[in-house]
Amino acid sequence: MNDLKKNRSILIFVALIYSILVIVGISRHELWMDEGHHWLVARDSSSLVELLSNLRYEGHPVLWNILLYVLHFFTENPCWMQFLHASIMVAAILLFLAYAPFPLWFRALFPFGYFTFFEYALISRNYALAWLFTFAFAAHYRQPNRNDVVLAILLALLANTHLLGLVLAGSLFLLLVVEDIRSNAISSSSRPIATVLSITLVGFGLALVQIFPPGNHPMFGDVQWTRWFTLEEVRRLVLVFSESLFPIPDVRRPHFWHTNYLENLALPLARVLSIFLACLPILIFRRQLLYLIPIYLVAGAVLLLSALKGVNYERFHGFIYLTAILCLWMSKIGWGWNLKIGMFIIALSHMTGGILAWANDMSRPFSESKRAATYLQAQFGGQPLMAEYCFGEALQSYLERPLLYPEFEGETFCRWEVFDEAYLDTKSKTNVFDLMVMNLMRAELTQAIWVHYRPLELENMPLLREVNGKVFRLFVHHLAEFTENVKQMESFYLYELRVEQVGD
Repeated sequence: MNDLKKNRSILIFVALIYSILVIVGISRHELWMDEGHHWLVARDSSSLVELLSNLRYEGHPVLWNILLYVLHFFTENPCWMQFLHASIMVAAILLFLAYAPFPLWFRALFPFGYFTFFEYALISRNYALAWLFTFAFAAHYRQPNRNDVVLAILLALLANTHLLGLVLAGSLFLLLVVEDIRSNAISSSSRPIATVLSITLVGFGLALVQIFPPGNHPMFGDVQWTRWFTLEEVRRLVLVFSESLFPIPDVRRPHFWHTNYLENLALPLARVLSIFLACLPILIFRRQLLYLIPIYLVAGAVLLLSALKGVNYERFHGFIYLTAILCLWMSKIGWGWNLKIGMFIIALSHMTGGILAWANDMSRPFSESKRAATYLQAQFGGQPLMAEYCFGEALQSYLERPLLYPEFEGETFCRWEVFDEAYLDTKSKTNVFDLMVMNLMRAELTQAIWVHYRPLELENMPLLREVNGKVFRLFVHHLAEFTENVKQMESFYLYELRVEQVGD
């Protein structure tokens, strides 16, 4: 009894420390483009119908965006989005600490891992919802009088968090069906089969409708299927397993996000380790092969998504780790000495990565969006602001006035359907200084503040530019730059523009 009270006290202490550090961390985390984008879509949609229309090309279920849409009725401060997100992740960890059937030491280390302490805690996206519903599912699954309707509701919610959440939910549903067939429970008249099927299929159907964008999405035209089978691509993709279980960022680099210390230290070793880790579930679950279904279905989906994106993103890899933990939770596998040693090494690796990432995000701006917005509000509160289309969504989230995209009047956030081949071809042929003049003309302005993502060469000012048959004299003056960001492409270079027409 004394040991039980002691363990409970330790877990309460862990939960308290974790909650405090996540709140502190998220208060120092600056939004980057993806975070700002989803906040702007929710904030600037005038109705739920418009929100759903604006999200058609996103490729994500809309559950997170609906939460943000409701939130924006109470506040337009994006910091509250971050607080909501932190609360979701804290709730997920509280479920884990309260119900996970793991040794005390693992439960105490797990919250401070890379995914739970940084990637899905400080960066406000839809992934934290997947962890919350997954842990709620696992906690209820282990209950002696579990309610299958509750499990179905949780699977439907999980499916509507992310594409990988849908794959995980589908694999868990398949696992439950196989379990019931094996135990003959599926024929029991006391089981609410029709209700469970209806809830699950409706949830999965809604997710599928939202995930698959219209056929004219630019992504479909850019997929190079043959590239997937090249040796270089296979060598990249195989690393997702080591990146899932040993996610230690290389904080020696200024842009440490999406880096891996082990790969930078010894890339061949990382590949060998990754192949071993890919096979490891077969050894762990050799007596309960059923649990290989969710692990390898999710891993396959992560590989497919990484191939489509053309880059390995830790935010995808975390689903492999999540699924592995979930299967250990559900399977009741005993923790022998070999599993304890392996899980201790993995937990220590995650904790190292989590603390390093959290500390570096505390000490440096993740994005320079907030500092740039503060500067603009203080120094140029009345002047119009403009930028190239789609750049500066994180900045836009913090501003009290719109960042203008004159190419698309009235838009405040990026629409992916714009980026078709014709637009990209035109954009590649348009000089940035010509674009400045054109945007000033579109907005019927003679001066503005221009926000750019890289430094500009200003040696030959003023410039003469011919636009639409008219000649203009363009003056560009450098104001300030913010370049200490962790995330690449989140630097901000600010310029003052002035244009005057030459002659008639």
